[in-house]
Amino acid sequence: MEISAAGHTVAVQADDNWHQVAAKALYLWHRTCGCLPPHHRTERGGTQMKPTVGRIVHYVSHGTPPRSDGSQAFTAQCRAAVVTEVGDNDVVGLCVLNPTGQFFHSLAAGGCHHQENERAGGSWHWPEREG
Repeated sequence: MEISAAGHTVAVQADDNWHQVAAKALYLWHRTCGCLPPHHRTERGGTQMKPTVGRIVHYVSHGTPPRSDGSQAFTAQCRAAVVTEVGDNDVVGLCVLNPTGQFFHSLAAGGCHHQENERAGGSWHWPEREG
């Protein structure tokens, strides 16, 4: 199955869980609005951005499981987060800033993986650039 919008298409597999489908839909939305950042973000001067303690990133929440009618009490949302620790392969510990409080996701608990394009629940990505 495929999801399409404004000339962009994303493949959805039969075994994708709702987190993966939501992440692909979010990716497609970012593609259609023109705000999808490049896969390898760069700093001024052309060096690839690396997560460091204190940097602001975006965390993708999981949302709540779908109800029997397919709706969710809370959908996956992009949230502001601060990097609190850095592991290997762009896995980081985060302090996620939610409207109702903070959530800590440490490296000891598995950390958060970098996903610039798919943006699955529980992952982080660099903030979109405006203008």
